[in-house]
Amino acid sequence: MMTEILAVILLTASFLGLTSFLYLVSILLLRPEKTKYTVVLAASSSDSDTADKICKEIMRQELLGENERGSVIVLDCGMSEKNRRRCDDFCRETKKAFVCRPDELSNVIADIQKKT
Repeated sequence: MMTEILAVILLTASFLGLTSFLYLVSILLLRPEKTKYTVVLAASSSDSDTADKICKEIMRQELLGENERGSVIVLDCGMSEKNRRRCDDFCRETKKAFVCRPDELSNVIADIQKKT
C-alpha cells in the first residue's frame, strides 16, 4: 500500500517536471528571435500601482530572455502626480521603460525604433 502511494507521487512529480520542461522548450523554440516589440501600459488616475506593473513586465521580459527585444511604455492617461513621479523615478533607474502622454506616444515609439 505504501509503495503504491510513493509510486503515484513519484509518477505525478515526474509528469509535472516533464510537462514544465516541454513547456519551456516550446517557448524557447517557438518565439521569433529578431522581432522587436513594445508593451504599452495605459495608466489612469485610478491606478495606484503603475510602477509595480512596469516592474512585473520588465521581470517577465528578463525571465523569458526578451529584455533586448522588448520595451515598455507607460501611457499617462491622467495619473496622479505622486504616481507619475514614482514611475518617472523607476524608469530613470531601470532605463528600460518610458513614461509619456498620449500626444507624445508616436514620438517615443519613433525614438525607440531609432535606437534599435
